[in-house]
Amino acid sequence: MKVIRTIAEVKAAAVAARAAGQRIGWVGTSGALHDGHLSLVRHAAADNELVLMFWTGEMAFSWTQKSNPSYPRDHARDLAMAEGAGVDVLYIPDGAEIYPQPPVTRVTTPSLHRDGLTDPEHLDVVSLFMTKFLNIIGGCSCYMGEKDWQQLVMMRQLSIDLSLPVDRFVVSPTVRDPDGVPLSSRNIKLTPEHRRAAAIVPRSLEAAAKAVADGERDAAKVREVIVAAVEPVAPVVYAKVLSETLQDVTVLQGPIRLMACADFGGVEILDNLGVTV
Repeated sequence: MKVIRTIAEVKAAAVAARAAGQRIGWVGTSGALHDGHLSLVRHAAADNELVLMFWTGEMAFSWTQKSNPSYPRDHARDLAMAEGAGVDVLYIPDGAEIYPQPPVTRVTTPSLHRDGLTDPEHLDVVSLFMTKFLNIIGGCSCYMGEKDWQQLVMMRQLSIDLSLPVDRFVVSPTVRDPDGVPLSSRNIKLTPEHRRAAAIVPRSLEAAAKAVADGERDAAKVREVIVAAVEPVAPVVYAKVLSETLQDVTVLQGPIRLMACADFGGVEILDNLGVTV
C-alpha cells in the first residue's frame, strides 16, 4: 500500500491508473476504522484494479468544528487494517493544503435537510469536502454504506446536480454487531450498560418494518411504533418515516426509509432500515 500526502500525488496516482486502463474504487473515512469501513474496501477491491482511500483523521480547521475529530484515531492501526483489506493507495490530506484559508464557497442541499436529522451545517461541510475530494480524484466509483443514509442521498444528488466525476455510487449494507447495532466509530464511547441498551434502536426499526409488513400504511402510526419501543430505554433524538429520497410521506407506498436515533449517555446511536410497500 502506498501512502501519499499531497494533492499532486493523489492526482498523479489517479491519472496514471486511468491511463493504464484501471478502474478506481474510492472509499472515504475520517478514521477509527472498523469492519464497516473494511467491507467497503473489500467491495471496491473486488470491482476495481485500484482502491484509493481518503483518510481524513488528521484534518482539523479553526473555521468549523463540524469536521474535526471527536473520537480518538489510531493512525498505525488504521493503516494496517486498510492495507489488509485491499487499499492500494491511501491519501492522508493535509488540512493546510486542502484549505489554507477559510473557504468562501458553500455547497448546500437544503431540500435534503430534515428537522432532527444531521445538523445542516455539518451536512454542508461534508458536501463541500466531498465535492472537492471527488473533483481531485476524477472518474471513479464511490463506495458508501447504508448507515449514513442522509449523506448517501445527498452525495448522489450532488453528483447529478454538479456533474461530479463519479461513474457510479456503490452502496453496501450496514455492517452490524450480533445484536443488530450498526458498527460505528462512536460506539467506543459507550459504557457497557449503554452499549447493551443501544440494541433497542435496530429493534425499534424491525418492529416498525413488521407493522408495515402487517399492513400499516399510515406513516405517523409507523413512527409511533419506533418511539414506543425506544422511549422506555433512552431519549429519542429522532424517529422518521420518509421516502427513500428523504421526502415527507403520509401514506406509505414504494421505497420507504425508517430512521431512528437515540441518546445513550451523550452518545447518539443512529440507524435506518429500508422497506418497500
